[in-house]
Parts: sequence; structure tokens; C-alpha cells
Amino acid sequence: MRNLETIILKTNETLFGRWLLSCSPMNQGIYEGNLYVTDKAIYFDAPFNKMLNHLIDVFSSPSSIENELSFTVNLLKYWREHNYLEIYKNDIKEILVRTSFLKKKMIVILKDENEIVFYTGLFFSRKIENSLNNKF
Repeated sequence: MRNLETIILKTNETLFGRWLLSCSPMNQGIYEGNLYVTDKAIYFDAPFNKMLNHLIDVFSSPSSIENELSFTVNLLKYWREHNYLEIYKNDIKEILVRTSFLKKKMIVILKDENEIVFYTGLFFSRKIENSLNNKF
């Protein structure tokens, strides 16, 4: 079993923190895992769910490629191959934070306008938000 934290540290990135939370890529289910935030990237350590394969098919269609959605296809293929999601900060267009009564959600808008939503508890959200904005 690999340790993602060890893999990250071998890349000479500065690890700002790790949090257990939920992720919803392109509104296609909710996945539990660890979010790692470094000075260069965010990593979500959760097994790739085979249900996400249909997203690769949808985003690989000729009309999607024409709309420059191939970035999302490559992101999902990387997740499928390595069993963790890796997003470099320069591939993120914007991060939005939305608050409801008991939780926050952070919406990561990718450079091709697709969204990945991370659901956090109120207690950890400020730390995650500060980590994301430290080098963003």
C-alpha cells in the first residue's frame, strides 16, 4: 500500500496539511478521502470509482474535445491510473467557498470550467482555505 504523503514529500513540495473530507467531481457521486494541500498542488487520496468511467467517455466525445475539455479527461484518467486525484494550482481557475448551516463546500473550478466540490466541516474549512490560498 502506497503512502501518498511520502510520494508528495519526494516531489520536494511543501505540505500544508491533510484533511479527511468528501469530494464530488463534476456532481458525479460523493467520495470520501484525504485532501492534501501543498505549495504546488492539491491531491485527493481516494480510489477511483468505476462509475466515473462514463465521465471519461462523455468528455472524450468529439464535441467535448472541441470545447477544450480534454484537460478533465486527462485528470480523470490520471486518477483512474494512480488511484488519487492530482490538480496543480496553475490548473485551477478559481476557488469558491459556500457556507450552509453545518458545513462548507469549496468549489474548485478547473481551467476548463468543470467543477470539483469538496465538502468540509466548519472546523477545518478555514485551515484548508488558508492552505489553498497560501501559494495560489
